[in-house]
Amino acid sequence: MKTLIAILALLALTAPAQRYRNLTRIGGGVGGGSSETREIKKQAAKTAENPIRKRMTAGAFKKQCVPQLISMYGIQEDGVLLRKKKFLSMGDSISTTETARPNRVRVIQSVGNGVCLASSKSIRDGSTFAVRLGQVVADDSECNLYLKDNGELFSYKTVLGAQKNVAFYDYVPVPPDAKEQQLVDAFVKGQNFEVILPCDYKCPTCNGRGTVPKKKGTFTIRKKCSTCKGTCKIQLPTLYIVAIK
Repeated sequence: MKTLIAILALLALTAPAQRYRNLTRIGGGVGGGSSETREIKKQAAKTAENPIRKRMTAGAFKKQCVPQLISMYGIQEDGVLLRKKKFLSMGDSISTTETARPNRVRVIQSVGNGVCLASSKSIRDGSTFAVRLGQVVADDSECNLYLKDNGELFSYKTVLGAQKNVAFYDYVPVPPDAKEQQLVDAFVKGQNFEVILPCDYKCPTCNGRGTVPKKKGTFTIRKKCSTCKGTCKIQLPTLYIVAIK
């Protein structure tokens, strides 16, 4: 017995840290609009309050999750992942939406050193601001840009010689899509991810029995459920979060 305990203790010490992640269902079974899926939608809507948890290894994450995440995460110059899109769960459906949308910017004029005066309907109610582009852009041109307010003011002189201070923005380049191994490495280090995986729900037609009653003359017989084909359950894509708990 002592030898067995010693072996188990040695295995625990040599096991890789943070090998598993908790896989928690957070809602959103994707179903159609038919009456057969109404109960499933109700179940999916309740998953945030009553989550179902599983365990996931790095190998399973690579196989099941990485293919859908590659286009949703970018890799920045410093090697940090940036989420470009996220899943949007509405209880009975799941879609994707951009985490940040580019601004439609009109370049008014270049003031040198890669800085331009510009305006955008979506920024400061269309007021003029300065943006550091780092490249020459033709005056009075329009482009879609991701911008970040750097918290500074840019000072310049107007054509009449007046000094004016405006908000100063930096151009944020859209990072390229993250590669498979970069996502796996981030998973191993403990980064959280949202993923869509199949989930079993109780069949709403037969209420999980696998058969439904059918009248035949004066008798009532039970036949195989046409929705679940007798399996008692139906499978739908569902939103999960992979995280260390």
